[in-house]
Amino acid sequence: MNQEHLLRELQNVGRSVERLFSLLPADRLEWRPQENMRTLLELANHLAQVPSVDLKILQGAAQPEVQGLERALTRGDAGALTEVWRHGVEAVAAYYGPLTAERFMTETGKAFYGHEATLSEWLLEIITHTYHHRAQLFTYLKLMGLPVDMFTLYA
Repeated sequence: MNQEHLLRELQNVGRSVERLFSLLPADRLEWRPQENMRTLLELANHLAQVPSVDLKILQGAAQPEVQGLERALTRGDAGALTEVWRHGVEAVAAYYGPLTAERFMTETGKAFYGHEATLSEWLLEIITHTYHHRAQLFTYLKLMGLPVDMFTLYA
């Protein structure tokens, strides 16, 4: 599997991410399932930031730079979250698109916390990280009693 296939998968999951963002109830963004969990808005922000932040991490940014990016990308409504998501996906595509197959499979990126992986593995990580938090957001909305179901994710 090459980067074009994986970038297409990131775009595919993005459609349902954006659909979930569109269902965020503006009057309940501070809701959280338990005290030790993120609020709905905190979770949505984290999900929206995954492509941009993970790309910055794999490119070797230091922790303070990553945290600054997270703060800079924090938004308060569904439309703005969608824009953060789309911009991040575009940045990932711009980074990965021109890579040769050899660079994609052999070049590595190293995170400030020590994790090192090939660029192909990092792209898979961005995708799986997205799916993880998409599932969390779906569950939050379901727990809130909103009309979400499998068609919300896959239709």
